[in-house]
Amino acid sequence: MKYLNLLFALLFAVFTAVQYNDPDSLIWMILYGYLTVLFIMGFMGKFVKPALWVGLAICIIGAFIHVGGLYEFLTNHDGIGFSQGMSNEYPYIEKAREFGGLVIGGLAMWFLFWQMRKNQA
Repeated sequence: MKYLNLLFALLFAVFTAVQYNDPDSLIWMILYGYLTVLFIMGFMGKFVKPALWVGLAICIIGAFIHVGGLYEFLTNHDGIGFSQGMSNEYPYIEKAREFGGLVIGGLAMWFLFWQMRKNQA
């Protein structure tokens, strides 16, 4: 289990790195960097419950904010998918991608909570 924390830390470090050219990159780099740090701490066996709650809350709230973009993406009939680049013409693509990242972050945070509970038992 310990090494899954390292795998998640690497995943979120990559998420952080690929945000450099995003229009709102600072927000996403801070979020993914925060999650990276939490998973590095989890790898070392250190769990800070308030920090985990903050990370989970940000992921859940952010996902709810971006769920409209996911809905728009799923219901579009213009043939545009995730592989197409971002454009002003299809802003829902970026919102759907951001939703996906937040859901991955939220699920990963649940894993940290589960692991913290297991370590305290």
